[in-house]
Amino acid sequence: MIARWGGDEFLLMIREYNKKRLKTKIKKIHQRIETHTFTQVKNLTASFGVARVNKKDNRDSLLYRADKALRKAKMKGKNKVVFKKYKE
Repeated sequence: MIARWGGDEFLLMIREYNKKRLKTKIKKIHQRIETHTFTQVKNLTASFGVARVNKKDNRDSLLYRADKALRKAKMKGKNKVVFKKYKE
């Protein structure tokens, strides 16, 4: 599922339980955006902040971690993918 979250931010939910496959899927999406030729936009890039759901998560804690990862991706120079680990 993908939805516009606000401004230039989108929320993407992927059901994938295997961490390695999740990383592969996200990187594939990132690469497709980066290499796609758009007619009205030149050189579109995307930064990804990724957080996996944990048993103790609620909506706010999950979104908080994803947002932290996204901010870190943007601080690293944009057009990056950052995965945020769950810490107890």
